[in-house]
Amino acid sequence: MTFRIIRSSAKYTSLCLILFLSEAAQAQLVFTFLEVGGNVTMTPSGSIDTNDLVAGSNPGWGGAGTQLLEGSCLLGDTRSGGADTGFGFSDGTDYSDFLGASCPFSGDEFSWTSTVTKSFSTYQEPQSGVYVPGLNVKASDLVDGVFTPDGTWTVAGTFDSIGLRPGTYSVADAVTGACITVQIGPDSDPDSCDLPSAPSTPATPVPALPLFGLLALGGLLGLFGLRKLKK
Repeated sequence: MTFRIIRSSAKYTSLCLILFLSEAAQAQLVFTFLEVGGNVTMTPSGSIDTNDLVAGSNPGWGGAGTQLLEGSCLLGDTRSGGADTGFGFSDGTDYSDFLGASCPFSGDEFSWTSTVTKSFSTYQEPQSGVYVPGLNVKASDLVDGVFTPDGTWTVAGTFDSIGLRPGTYSVADAVTGACITVQIGPDSDPDSCDLPSAPSTPATPVPALPLFGLLALGGLLGLFGLRKLKK
């Protein structure tokens, strides 16, 4: 009986840890471009909770590729059908990584071979005449609001020949920290999606149980069970 109680406590602690790490993992969506042999590949990874974004427009997109449009860098893949739901970032979000000369693409490339089945594009309608980062997907591809991409892209060439600028480019929501990253080449900035800075006006504290607290709680539950057995 004692062994069962201790084992149940360990399972509870493990479950709390898994849930904690899962929430963190859902904050970032990454599109990684690499040179492999004579090809360039793009592999999406991670996931993003659209509940941490704001409702947005759903601008159109065609095909699979990267685009420099009026000074803004966009990418998307709708070969499996157009997106029907759009999301944007909160006011105050820094879009600079995807605008102007600092953005990841120096031109357009739409000759990718794609195995993606979950459609997406990464922009919203212009704000003050400028296309800004966002996310457009199919509502049917969301699981409790979370979008997890699939598939890969492949095209013959090099970063230079298809207009990709090596580096790490990220946009993180100014309120929630939900983040989209375009990684071209090896990741030189693994912390590019830092959470936004604390607001100047302190918010009302919300009690939160840190990771070490979850572990301690699991241990206390086990001890409590043992005491009940002795009685």
